Amino acid sequence: MAPPFKIAIRADGSKLIGLGHVMRCGALANALAEIGAGIAWLTTTPQHLPAGLSHAVEPVRLDNDEQLADALTARNIHHLVADWHR
Repeated sequence: MAPPFKIAIRADGSKLIGLGHVMRCGALANALAEIGAGIAWLTTTPQHLPAGLSHAVEPVRLDNDEQLADALTARNIHHLVADWHR
């Protein structure tokens, strides 16, 4: 069964920029997954996906921010939570 709604979360994290972005968004992703949302996690740093989220999100690697609109369109997502450093 398809999720009742889909949301994209755009967040990056690393030692250089910190992990606050991904930790905040990870908590949000878990809460949204609990109510049945389909979640695409859009990031240039997929190696820093918070532990325990693999069941809740579809990780989508972006090489750059210019790919964001295409990633949203390809997944028919109209809602975006954005928390990244650029």
